[in-house]
Amino acid sequence: MEEQPYPQSPWDLDAPRFFDCRRPHSFYDFVEWCTQDTHAAWPVSRMCNIMRKRQQRRSEGGQDHPLSAVVEPLADSTPGSSIDDKLLRDLLEKEITSQLLRVSFFLDRVEKAEDIRPGLQQAYQGYFILKRITPIGGSPFGHVFEAIIDASEPILNNYVHAQSDFQQEVCGCSFRSTGSYFCQQNGVSTVCAHDALLSALMSMANGPPEAQIRECLHRALRVPDGQPGPQLRQMVRALNDLGVACKAQDLETAPTLEDYRGLVYATIESGFPAVIGFTTANERHAITVVGHTFNSDSWMPEVEFGYGASADTARYHTSYDWIPHWIVNDGNLGMYYCLEANRMRLTPSGPHVPDGPVPFPEPLKAVAVIGLYEEDADIVVRNAEEKVSLLLGELTDVLARTDAAAQHDPQSKWLKRLLRSGRDDVSPGPILRTLQITKDQYVSHLVNEPDWNNSTLAPEQRKTITARLLPLLPPRVWMTEFTLVNLFTANRRKLGEVIYKSSWSRSAQVLGSDLLFVRLPGIAWFPTEAHVDQTAVTSHTRIARCLATSASQPEY
Repeated sequence: MEEQPYPQSPWDLDAPRFFDCRRPHSFYDFVEWCTQDTHAAWPVSRMCNIMRKRQQRRSEGGQDHPLSAVVEPLADSTPGSSIDDKLLRDLLEKEITSQLLRVSFFLDRVEKAEDIRPGLQQAYQGYFILKRITPIGGSPFGHVFEAIIDASEPILNNYVHAQSDFQQEVCGCSFRSTGSYFCQQNGVSTVCAHDALLSALMSMANGPPEAQIRECLHRALRVPDGQPGPQLRQMVRALNDLGVACKAQDLETAPTLEDYRGLVYATIESGFPAVIGFTTANERHAITVVGHTFNSDSWMPEVEFGYGASADTARYHTSYDWIPHWIVNDGNLGMYYCLEANRMRLTPSGPHVPDGPVPFPEPLKAVAVIGLYEEDADIVVRNAEEKVSLLLGELTDVLARTDAAAQHDPQSKWLKRLLRSGRDDVSPGPILRTLQITKDQYVSHLVNEPDWNNSTLAPEQRKTITARLLPLLPPRVWMTEFTLVNLFTANRRKLGEVIYKSSWSRSAQVLGSDLLFVRLPGIAWFPTEAHVDQTAVTSHTRIARCLATSASQPEY
């Protein structure tokens, strides 16, 4: 293992080097050494910060848990780097040389190449690749070309939902990381819009190939010299050219807090990334949202229920009121940061920012949001949840008009509690949670998920309900789950859900052909057919997990 001081420039390495990162090793020294000739110190420091936290969590009895870094020069360029080299030559109008340096982390002792074996998969934490570019006759510059830090072990209560599986070799041995993709702008061929979209697209489990993404972003986001950076319409055009569905909102022309937070939250809960564009005191910037935190003990949402709430605010609450932070990748600073969900103003005097001094010359102001999806992205979350709230408020009358109204049990305690929610001082309005889900995922969730009493659909119920439901559902559907406040905050459980096409969220009708299915305690309701089936699932079930990706996911 290497001793400090470091013996040479990292760009002169001709073989892997191994570093024991236990005390007295200093990551400050390590970052200063490995980021020479680059502007990568900040994001590299962030990744080392995450590694140190994970090591400390495992350290007991005054003994440091093993933590090793493996630094390798890459003799062969990656496909993405080769494309980037070509773009750099075109933009600089001169020849360049480039070098790549990969740094990999293990929560285990790794002293030599022979120590690296498949059995270290559980200890493998991910990697970053540094790139140094030297124009002929010019000074070298560099950045973090790409990085994947495994997200299966969250920091605190972070839930990284926009993630994929990535393969990488360390000294010839293959390892897998599950996490979101990070990259840093180099200021020539890429700026923040490139990096935000590249980070988002590469974090999609079924996204386009990297080479296609890089070439398309370069083509669509290029702007003339002296002009402002890429605009929202250019970012949307790039996604359209790549065949990626998206929902974009220009918050400068339609500044509503609910739409901004609702779109980001629904996108993340569906397993996809979002991009937020904002302004600082003197520039525009874009970051990628890959997850969120969750605070089940948050006081403010229940305050709004309990202390003189208006009729509108008492009718329902959205589940993202319990989301204090977005988890973001910032191409300047690094990955897996927590951004306060209410921190960015939408107008210079946005009402949702607490009174008091703002620690910036001017406030951060959100100006655009893009949610990325595979299809059917044109959702209006606020409208959908308003309509679900109205539907639940009229539930008794609606069910009375069905052809099987007599079948449902009006004495079901959970149905009674649901119908009572929001109508008296002791029954706060329902909590609503919106996300997109595939047809197959929803049907599996419906027929297999047991309620609190361990009851599931009986075999005959599965047969009749799925036979009626399957022809109604498109490949992807939107779902708004409804629950009660203490079921949600204590158990992450729900009383049912409404299934619909995105077009339902944009229509004026509460009922209609795009409202596909509603499940309630003990009831399966087909609105378009005015038909109700009675079921054995009369209690609460788990909320749907984030199901959009093939990667492993946390429970919330």
